[in-house]
Order: sequence, then structure tokens, then C-alpha cells
Amino acid sequence: MKASKLILLLFLLSSSVLAESKAYQFYRPINDAKVELFVSKALKELTYYGDFAFPMTEVHLRQSKLREEPRMYSRADILNWTLLNEKLHSELAIPSFPKIQHNLQSQLSLIKALNSLIADEKLVKQKPFSSLSLTNQQKKWAGKGFFGFFSEDHIKLNRNLLDTFLKDCVNSFQFIKRPPTGMQLCELADAKRGIYIIYLKHPVGSDAFYCELGHELFHTLDPTIYDWHMEGLANVFSEQLSTTFNFSWEHFQTILSDSKKPYGASYQMMHELYLNEPNSLKKFTNNKLKRSHQKSAIDTGKWLNMRNEQQKKLYKRILKLHSAVLIASPQNFMKIN
Repeated sequence: MKASKLILLLFLLSSSVLAESKAYQFYRPINDAKVELFVSKALKELTYYGDFAFPMTEVHLRQSKLREEPRMYSRADILNWTLLNEKLHSELAIPSFPKIQHNLQSQLSLIKALNSLIADEKLVKQKPFSSLSLTNQQKKWAGKGFFGFFSEDHIKLNRNLLDTFLKDCVNSFQFIKRPPTGMQLCELADAKRGIYIIYLKHPVGSDAFYCELGHELFHTLDPTIYDWHMEGLANVFSEQLSTTFNFSWEHFQTILSDSKKPYGASYQMMHELYLNEPNSLKKFTNNKLKRSHQKSAIDTGKWLNMRNEQQKKLYKRILKLHSAVLIASPQNFMKIN
């Protein structure tokens, strides 16, 4: 958000490199009870502005910094907590955790136990893995064969074995080359199951962290919408959260004060609309126009048809002030009426 080139880069990342993938496995998970509570309350506030376009089941947060070992499991990898708990308890002698799917600490304890198996150099010699017929690649990771000495890697082997053994419970590991860092975006990782991944740049718990988290949470309403109405309103929503949860808005306020840049112009456009006609923004994101297979924009024509004359004049006056900057920007998917 510091420069137009960076904005364009992050936009491209959000729509291609990270979309509908398991790239989250390469980034540091954020597991913080206070942050989880913030997310839960913010999601309830969101529904004023629109209905979730996709199922909303889980939101997982990541620092956009690379993990030391991406093959270690995280909560976002788990498909079925109850079944995983049962399999680990009954077949691998891992202690059982009651009500595992509803308790952060018990989930983290189970993840820790699961990752201890990945780190176990002797896992392949234990049941039920000792009776498996290894693939050629698995034999290399196990250090077997002519080239085994050069390819031995118990972390790769154990994650692969566990992914196979727990295939109904976990996401398998997916390797990607040169994962990017430093991005701030919302990814719909699994549209069918309603799993979202949010990547954040700033230190966990800082005011800037909550500013960007509030913004990205707004995009969970509909990650397919790419236009400046959505970006501007996401910042308005984040600012509202700063008042509700008592964190400083100064970080974003500085960035968004420049109306000659698209993020500043979009925020000021939607902020003025919110200040003058807040009720007009109720269920605003439900008005969308499909642009392509994966991208949509706010259909302002449809939205304006439901407004009174005063609201229409206000919107057109505000839009006129900022449209030149927004139309000229790289992320121009606005439908101008």
C-alpha cells in the first residue's frame, strides 16, 4: 500500500499465486486467543454490510513471513478434528482431547503431538508405518537404495506418510517454489468448506496489525469482488473496529490521507458516504456484477436503483471528486454509473 507498484503486485498475488492453494503451509501461523476473539466479534459486525457470498466456517491468520519448516502441521491443515483425534488416539497412541474442535488450546496441543511424529526419526519403523510398502520416493527419504544417503530426509518422509495415513483428516503438503513474503491479503482457500486465510505484515497485537486485520476481514464477505468501493469500505469498517476495540487508527489514517492515491481516494469516497448516509450501505456488497469467472465488482447501478434522489445525488457528487484517480489506477474494476 506504500506505492502503486506494490499495490499492483499484492493485487496480482491475491488473485493468482495464493488463490485456492495450500500456500499457507509456508507461512507462520498466528495462534492468539485475544486475536481469535477479535475475529469472532468482527465477523458478526460484518453482516451489516452484506451476506457472506461463500460459506464462512473458519478464518486462519498467517504472518506473511516464511516458516522455518513448512511441513509441520497447523490448524488450517485439519479437515476433521474429531476423526483426527480418534485416529491418533486409537491407532498412534496419542492422548485423546475432548471437544477438540471447539477449544484453541486443545487444538494446539493436538497439533504439537502431531508434529512430534513428523520430527520422529524412527517413525517409519513403528506401527502402522513399519508394515507399509514404501514408494520409490519414500525409500529415498528413508535413506534406502543407492542414492538414499544423499536423499535421506525424515521430515519429508514422515509428513508424506502421515498425509497418506490421515488423508480423510488433513490437507496433504503441497510444495511451491519461491513463495512470496510481505503481502497483506485475504484468500478463499477452500470455497466449498468455507476456509479463509488472511496474511498480515505487521507484528501480532500491534495497532497496525489490527488495522490491516480489520480491512482483510471485510473481504471475507466476498473475496471475488475487486473494485475500489470494496477497498474503501473495508477501510471504513476497519476504522469502525478501531473505535469498538480501542486500537489506534493512526497507521491507516496516515496512508489514507492522500486522496491523490487510489487507496486514499477510495477510503475518502466511502467514508463520506458512510458519514452522510450510513443506512444506504446496509447489505451493500450484495449488489455485485460478475466481471469474469473469478472476479466481480460492485454493481452501483443496481444499488442506486434502490436509493432515493438525495442519496443518488450525494453518491454522484462524491464519486465525481475521486473517479479520475480510481479509474486511472491498476485495480480499476469499478462500474461507473
